[in-house]
Amino acid sequence: MAAPPTAPGPAPPFLDDVCPSTGAAWRFYRTEVERADQLTNGRAWIQAFEHVLQNMPRPRRQLVPSISDSGDPRHTLPSYGPKQRNDAARAMRDPAATPGLPEAARTGFGRQLRLPSGDEVLVIVNVGRKAPLQLPRKFRDMSLEELEPSIIVAAARCPHMGACLNEGEIKDVEDLAGGGRRAVVRCPWHNQQFDLHSGEGEGNASRLPLHHARVLHGALYVGAPLPPGARAEPARAPGAAVAEAMDVDEPSAAESGDALAGQRAASPGADQPLASAARRQKSRSPRPPGGRVLRQMNTIC
Repeated sequence: MAAPPTAPGPAPPFLDDVCPSTGAAWRFYRTEVERADQLTNGRAWIQAFEHVLQNMPRPRRQLVPSISDSGDPRHTLPSYGPKQRNDAARAMRDPAATPGLPEAARTGFGRQLRLPSGDEVLVIVNVGRKAPLQLPRKFRDMSLEELEPSIIVAAARCPHMGACLNEGEIKDVEDLAGGGRRAVVRCPWHNQQFDLHSGEGEGNASRLPLHHARVLHGALYVGAPLPPGARAEPARAPGAAVAEAMDVDEPSAAESGDALAGQRAASPGADQPLASAARRQKSRSPRPPGGRVLRQMNTIC
């Protein structure tokens, strides 16, 4: 999805938009993410995780009842269960357990952020349906605009019991229904899994909240839903809120002089009322172009 046009000038701290299908208002907050090297390459993290997992102590075979004959126990093939996978993810964070692992892989598969709204989100990139099969160059040399199609932003905590999802793992699996690939996140506490494209739980009734993201003004903006009934506000540059709250623009000396000189001839002695009228006229000046830009951003749903 192409990024909407933006107004020139300083980057605003947030941008508001309204979903055309639901009418819900969203506020997109500017984050500190401005370069690719401030994010984690999700596909490279998966490769590093599988390498660490394969070098973990192999699980032993277990005796389990046979499905066809409960009286004939069989040995199961060794497999990596949730415990072994959690141990591998934990080992990736410990330099003593995994020497030589790239530092970018030690902080988890995503970039965790806290928005001014209070939402804790996890930014994941280069996995899933819109991730290219191969990057045209090194991940750290990519621009945010190039990575934007594959950026996924989800709640940072599991909706089940609040576990930190960044301590679990992500998988880039084949999408048998829709074709291509899809990204899945696994919670480290109770092994619950969620589709990162729809938020739906896989084998559970929970739903992982997802957030919209935009690359604007050279930074990543992450959206959070506004409370019901809240109205979207026009974009404003830092510090513009104070000027708008005063709602008074002082006219320049030339503008004031021309207006007063033209009225003195028609109505001598009316300097004070005319000065007040000039101020009222200036205070009713149209809003900056940012308001018109926001009304064109109806593409979040």
